[in-house]
Amino acid sequence: GTKSSEASCSSVRHLHGMSLGRAGLASYILLGYFFQAFVIEHYPAKPISLLLFHFTSWMAIISFLRTSTSSPGYVRSILCPVQNGNAPFCGICHCYQPERSYHCSKCNRCILRRDHHCPWVGTCIGFNNHKSYLCLIFYGCLSCMNVVITNLYSVFETIRADYFLEKDWILIVHYVAMLILGVNCSILLWTHLTLLLRNLTSYEYLDGVTKYDHGWRNNISMFYGPSSWSWFIPFGDPV
Repeated sequence: GTKSSEASCSSVRHLHGMSLGRAGLASYILLGYFFQAFVIEHYPAKPISLLLFHFTSWMAIISFLRTSTSSPGYVRSILCPVQNGNAPFCGICHCYQPERSYHCSKCNRCILRRDHHCPWVGTCIGFNNHKSYLCLIFYGCLSCMNVVITNLYSVFETIRADYFLEKDWILIVHYVAMLILGVNCSILLWTHLTLLLRNLTSYEYLDGVTKYDHGWRNNISMFYGPSSWSWFIPFGDPV
């Protein structure tokens, strides 16, 4: 039937999106590992930098898997019964939408506290996986910037040299690639942190909504949970 066909198409899009995301993440990890291994082999060793890169990279991988494999928070009819006439009704999902819920045309489902549909993880970012998504871009940003900062001196000394060897060109090209990734991750992280501190999703920000601000700490708790020690772990349920 039409509904099963739509569900099948949605599943295909989901798998395709996850494949793209995994390919992108794998490319980033391989690039970073290759770059760090190359620097340690040909330039002064930086074991602390490599240790930090391992930690932040693995945390990014765990956050990615948690985000891409978890349900973003699909709205079910039992969450918002038919008699609740104040809630908007979704004619596609045939259910009433709780507050801050919106329909995603790509997932073909209504999502609790929907932020946006992320093609890199192949699913929506919503109530259940928003925390792990923020951890993903946080640790991805730290990983890139760790490479950029700790290898700045090697790149500077290479540029000052009278001539370039083949290994020097490899160093510079990979450094620029990690710098571009780091800048993009930093912009994305800054954007979502400003929304987090105001307790807003991307959709609500574009729609001009301002009524959910309860102070920065309470706002963070609503996305990350009440325990501040667990804010940087991509597991646990939000409030």
